[in-house]
Amino acid sequence: MTKLYIASDVDITLTIGTGFVIADVVTFTFQLVKSDGTAAVTLTSAGGAVVVGATTIIVSIPDSAITTAGAYLIRCSFTDSGGSIRACEPSTEYLTFY
Repeated sequence: MTKLYIASDVDITLTIGTGFVIADVVTFTFQLVKSDGTAAVTLTSAGGAVVVGATTIIVSIPDSAITTAGAYLIRCSFTDSGGSIRACEPSTEYLTFY
């Protein structure tokens, strides 16, 4: 994986495995929580930081969001067209920022 650096803009492209299709996604939330619990950032499609496309979801982490190096746990969820909130299981559990 490419090294990710603090205080820099990072775009992450998510692809969908199994369990749902992108057309089902109404809103998407992507959260990074520092492994020691001292920092967290939440990015949403409603806030414009997450773009839900036809085949991928792009998360744009602004340079001001991650300012401390370390491992960050990934949490994500979406609201589907029926109004249910669904948790997602990312293919990697952590992102490490240097």
